Amino acid sequence: MSEYNPSMQNTTDTQQVSLKQVLEKLFDDEQLNRAEHIQYIADILASQPTDQYLEGLSLDLIDFDVQPNSEITRPVALVSSRKNTVSSAPVTWYVNSIAQLAESETNASLWNLLILKAAIYLIALPDLKPELFQQHHTEHFNTVKRLFQRFRAANRVLNNPNKKYQNTPEYMQLWQQHLQNPRQSLNDFVKNLNDLNSQKPNNPFEQNLLNDIRVTFTYILKNKAKIARASIETKLQHDFLDEDELIVESSEIKKGQKSKALNIEEQLDDQSTRQIHIDPSTVTPLATYSESSQSYVLPLVARHIQRKEHLLPYSNLFPTKASVSALLNRLYDDYCQNKNGKVSLILMLSFLTGNKVQEWLRLQSNRVKALNSRQKILQNNGQYFLRTRFSIFENKDFAYPESLLNQTVYIDIPIPNLFIDSL
Repeated sequence: MSEYNPSMQNTTDTQQVSLKQVLEKLFDDEQLNRAEHIQYIADILASQPTDQYLEGLSLDLIDFDVQPNSEITRPVALVSSRKNTVSSAPVTWYVNSIAQLAESETNASLWNLLILKAAIYLIALPDLKPELFQQHHTEHFNTVKRLFQRFRAANRVLNNPNKKYQNTPEYMQLWQQHLQNPRQSLNDFVKNLNDLNSQKPNNPFEQNLLNDIRVTFTYILKNKAKIARASIETKLQHDFLDEDELIVESSEIKKGQKSKALNIEEQLDDQSTRQIHIDPSTVTPLATYSESSQSYVLPLVARHIQRKEHLLPYSNLFPTKASVSALLNRLYDDYCQNKNGKVSLILMLSFLTGNKVQEWLRLQSNRVKALNSRQKILQNNGQYFLRTRFSIFENKDFAYPESLLNQTVYIDIPIPNLFIDSL
């Protein structure tokens, strides 16, 4: 029987830690199908011996006090919604991703078991070795949740092989190359990850992914507590306010701010969180050699910009090169990752072309080719174009309109084929 046999007793005098308490602690305040997923963890841990994998990763000091079922019942697949988001229950969503793995994915299932073992050990570590957790140390909740997030994304790639996610190649490489040999010691596994980390892969995402795994298992190998660091809730963001990139705005923004628009509004209302920088010599040549001129010009420019932004009763957020770029990049990323892909695509097309959203929505019908009375989509040599008709010198009251030369002209703007085909 595996190390999870509830009848197995530890021969040492060390007090065992309750698995049920550890899992309750791990799930914290997550209530989404909580009991079902906790039971599923107990069932899969009891169903498959893992003693011979990652030797050194042991739960001998965990009291298996959750009664496993004779048959494993897989939780139904969760569906993301406004009420049930991944971020609100990351542990539950990760465990659910394990349940959705196909039976043929034996290697992935085994590694997910080892990930669960690692998480249980780290969460139980303060009770197993309380002497490690002194004043300047903290528990491993964030370490475990970050690891769960990584493997939930890796499982998603296997669960939906026909779907293209961001970083799919890196996750497939993780399964096919880096996680192929579970029959090794924990020490060798960490050593291999350290070797990969010293080689510094060219792909930053791959490097960060492997580093998250390496850090987690290093904590286990060395029985280390996490050093508590002061949490910095803000970060500096630098943006150009003009197209010539002469005026730089430095803002102190909150990390993880959900509403970017609200974040910008708060910056404008609380001017102490932002600073505006400019080379004084671009305002007046006198500032080149005069410190007094510099000290006069810099606050004057900053106050002038801030006054312009508050001419209206509410903050007047003029589009800038930085904000336009951020908006288009966000829409394109959401479209590529299929996050409300159709919505992101139509908003992006509307923003790029200036056409109303309703016109692009109407174009989704195969029978409709025209956005309006003067614009339509046409295809020429395999490339889609947005053709716009302009009437020059048009005058309905002119007695001889047919006599006007060059009355009608057309301008064709290329549109990526993928955008039109995706409508």
